Amino acid sequence: LSRLSDAFLEARRRDKEIAARTRETTEGHIKKLKPFLGETTLSEANAAYFESLKLDLRDDSHPANKGKGCSGTYAQKLFATIKQMLDWAVQCGLCKENNAKKVKSPQRDTPEKRILPIAKTANLIEKIGSEPLDSCRVGLVLLASTGCRLSEMLALKWSDYDADSSVLRIERAMEKDSQNTKQTKGKESREMPLMPRIAALLSDWKEQQRHWYQECNLEWSLDAPIVQSTNAKHVLSSTYERWWRQNRIKLGLDENATLHAFRHGFASYLIVECGVDPTTVQSLTGHHNPDVLMKIYSHTHGDAKRAAMLKLQRTIVPFSGREECRHCRHWSPSPNDVSVGVCWASKDEAAKQVVHSNEVCRIGSFSLNPEQ
Repeated sequence: LSRLSDAFLEARRRDKEIAARTRETTEGHIKKLKPFLGETTLSEANAAYFESLKLDLRDDSHPANKGKGCSGTYAQKLFATIKQMLDWAVQCGLCKENNAKKVKSPQRDTPEKRILPIAKTANLIEKIGSEPLDSCRVGLVLLASTGCRLSEMLALKWSDYDADSSVLRIERAMEKDSQNTKQTKGKESREMPLMPRIAALLSDWKEQQRHWYQECNLEWSLDAPIVQSTNAKHVLSSTYERWWRQNRIKLGLDENATLHAFRHGFASYLIVECGVDPTTVQSLTGHHNPDVLMKIYSHTHGDAKRAAMLKLQRTIVPFSGREECRHCRHWSPSPNDVSVGVCWASKDEAAKQVVHSNEVCRIGSFSLNPEQ
């Protein structure tokens, strides 16, 4: 198996259709797996062997783990590489079947990725739009408002933007920490209509950037990066990620917030908050498979779940006579938290108050919502 992994890795290196980042990931996985594979032969690699290997990867006491076994999530990724390798071996006629597929993959054990609350994303865009613009902040607005990948955002040039129609064309991505570009992950270009406020912000940034080029005695052209570095080149991904780590708290976000959370959020806002169909969302995000989009990016948050249960209640648990605010036509829920809302029964604006959904009417103005 160790020699098979070398041959598999070499085949991946020679396959020009495989992205460099994917090849690097495979190399890292094979390097981790080799001490476990040892001198095991293909004929010995039956289902029982792979069951044992799955346990070894998680075992803190295994010598190859150096005191700390793999997480379930990482072990799952390693197992996926093993299955890929065995599929390749079957395809090459080196073995008859892939016995690794007979074994259930290790279970993920890392917390589900959380999206940014929609209010925080809105506040972030508002904050950036109301303060002096800079290259990295403009990039952040593009990530939040288009759902593009970091590598795609960093590759954008002004020639990719049609100001007349406010459409951004995403057709390439930056190679990691390089000025070279590559195809997008989906290997297809896509068009992204910009919201009017984002288009206006981009227009302001374009003028500001052109002025900066003049001050630096540089010639601006449509080939200039939209998000440019201090030397007028594309910003490297590591440079942008470092800026993000240093500034995310200042921007009002959690210290654990990730740049990719904007992509998660973009898709989830469209599906959960706006009710956009997955096929349309797929065309905007550039995913090949709508099923993958739904599985990975539709992080239905707690408020959406509570709202769904309130709707279900109207069908299977009709109004029971308790004069709670949530049953009253004068009460409306908060868009950010359906468990609280405002009572509109009083005509006095100063008397309006925020009340919990299950509070009983205290002012004698209860009127049953006809939808209950």
